[in-house]
Amino acid sequence: MPSTRPRSRIQAKSTSTARDSDTENYPGSTTEAASVGETASVSTARLPLYSYEDYKPSPAVVYTPDEEEANELVQCLRGSVVGFDLEWVFHFRRGGSINRRTALVQLSDAHMILLIQVNSMKKFPHKLKELIENKAITKLGANIKQDGWKLFRDFGILAKGLVELGALAREADPSFSKKYRRSVVSLARVVEKYTGKTLDKGPVRTSNWENYPLTQAQKFYAANDAHCALMVYNRLTDIATQHGITLNLEAYCADLAEEYQTKIAATARKAAASSIDTSSADPTVSPDDGLLSTTEASGPAATKPDPRFYARPLVYATNADALTTPTASASSSASSTNGCDKIVAPQQYEQAHPQHIRAYKLWQDNCSLSEICAKLRSKDNPLAHSTVISYVVAALQSNPKLSFDMDRLKSFVQLEIGSWERHRDWILRQDGYLLQ
Repeated sequence: MPSTRPRSRIQAKSTSTARDSDTENYPGSTTEAASVGETASVSTARLPLYSYEDYKPSPAVVYTPDEEEANELVQCLRGSVVGFDLEWVFHFRRGGSINRRTALVQLSDAHMILLIQVNSMKKFPHKLKELIENKAITKLGANIKQDGWKLFRDFGILAKGLVELGALAREADPSFSKKYRRSVVSLARVVEKYTGKTLDKGPVRTSNWENYPLTQAQKFYAANDAHCALMVYNRLTDIATQHGITLNLEAYCADLAEEYQTKIAATARKAAASSIDTSSADPTVSPDDGLLSTTEASGPAATKPDPRFYARPLVYATNADALTTPTASASSSASSTNGCDKIVAPQQYEQAHPQHIRAYKLWQDNCSLSEICAKLRSKDNPLAHSTVISYVVAALQSNPKLSFDMDRLKSFVQLEIGSWERHRDWILRQDGYLLQ
């Protein structure tokens, strides 16, 4: 069991903490309010509070801070459609705000609401990752695509099968599209319209979701947020049937893995255009930030890139000499028959630490992370997983001629829950997602 971690220092520095996985809490999100001049037919103050306990049979709420238990529980979920939500701490400070890493993942089917406190774990549960990345399992929520990108920023997970409730409501219910002009509508408004109840957005909403264990009030709040998405979906399917409308969930599913590859292709086009003529750069790419929004690339130009593309040239080592960090004169004067060697510009690389190189070699020899931790110190007192991951990344950073497989590196970094966030930007530059 993980120990309770004090949070008083963190909260004292912020003017307030808030959970922002609902649309109204995402700065700059496109939450749609009711049409101008239109008033709600029923006052929110008069609506009863939403509670999963009101549905019979009531679903069981299962809370776990344990990775292995989470892997087992995820496999108990039934059906191809689940309610989905996230919770995390959001700091408001002078001059800006800070999103902390996702603390809680909620999933709901008709019989169980699963609350997984991932911030208490050493590794993101692999069965939970598989479910999130499985396009055959539809995940329902409000502003759910933003939640998906949040998981990518925090853990490197590329979610599939994300369906926006507002978009579905616009298709299923003609009255919804008349009232709301956009597809992204806050969860609270959707729930009010289709359940006749209101979500409780009281003080628990801004509570510390990193506390262990969560309070009963936090569990109740989090369970409702996941469960209500599924209940709204059930209501929408009934309304669609009444109107003779067939809902095709696949047409509304967001696939962040595809969008990731689209952005790599656009970044490659921008890099190529910039090297030839800045004025001929791809017009779908903003010249200001060097990054492409996930919705900016479309059409024939947004094709899947060559999987061999990297933002830096790779040389596949065939002997131990390749592990030696080259000097500028050595790399420029060497006569090589390898085509990749020829395009490496002469430069002075930072000297790699011997321990980093040793960690890299053990990783290349397919040793497990735990084995590397023990070999670099001792079985009785192994290095921390995060330390060894940082060693391997540091070796690659110090010598660009070291070979590696990008997918394997990503999987390796994800073996420790905080390492993806720590090394994310460097990995994304090597993968061509970000410009160098």
